[in-house]
Amino acid sequence: MKEQKVKFVDRSGTPAPKLNLWPATLIPKMDIEAEVERLTHIPAPANGHFFRFDLVNGEPVPRMESVMRLRTYRVEVRDGGVWVEE
Repeated sequence: MKEQKVKFVDRSGTPAPKLNLWPATLIPKMDIEAEVERLTHIPAPANGHFFRFDLVNGEPVPRMESVMRLRTYRVEVRDGGVWVEE
């Protein structure tokens, strides 16, 4: 993996950009369970990954090569602080 350069932009004194909030989406438990059931009965794709879909229009979202696998960390709240295990 090649090293990427990061550019810091000083935004001191500028107003925060307007938030682009999405409307809340409620997916009934029955629908989630039905989709889990469906996925358990079909073979995994050759690359091991199922396609992702846009929640608004249902269209497939192309695979992004820049997406990296996330690591998980143990998090503990104690002494008024949040502690993350590395």
